[in-house]
Amino acid sequence: MSKPETQKTDAPKTDTTAAAPRTDAPRAEAKADAPRTEAPRATAPRGFDPLWPFTFGTDAMAQATREHLGRMQAAWDEYGAFEAALFDRARTAAADVAQLGQDSLTYATQLAGEWRKIAIDSARRAVDAMTVPR
Repeated sequence: MSKPETQKTDAPKTDTTAAAPRTDAPRAEAKADAPRTEAPRATAPRGFDPLWPFTFGTDAMAQATREHLGRMQAAWDEYGAFEAALFDRARTAAADVAQLGQDSLTYATQLAGEWRKIAIDSARRAVDAMTVPR
C-alpha cells in the first residue's frame, strides 16, 4: 500500500512546537518624552579600562600593602644586621687565612734554609769520612 500524496503549496512551513508569543507581557516600547528612571551607569574615567571594576576597594588594599611593606622593611633591616655580621666574620676569616699564609711562607723559608745547612753539613762530613787523616 502506498501513502496518499499531499498537495504541494507555496506557503512557508511553520514550526508548531515553538512557544506562542505572550500577549499579557508588558510592551517594551518607551515613550520618547518619558523621563529616564534607571540609575546612571558608572563609566571608566579614561575610556575603556578592563581593570576599572577592580579599582573600588583599592584604598583598603593600599593600606594593607603599606603595612606589609613596613613589616618587610623591618625584616630586611634585621637581615642587613645579620649580613653585616656575616661580612665582618668573613673579613676576619680572610685576614686569618692571609696571616696563616704569611706564617706558612716564613716557616717554609726557614725550613728551606735549615735543609740547605743540613745538606752542606752532610756533604762536608761525607768528604771528611772519605779522606785519610794526616
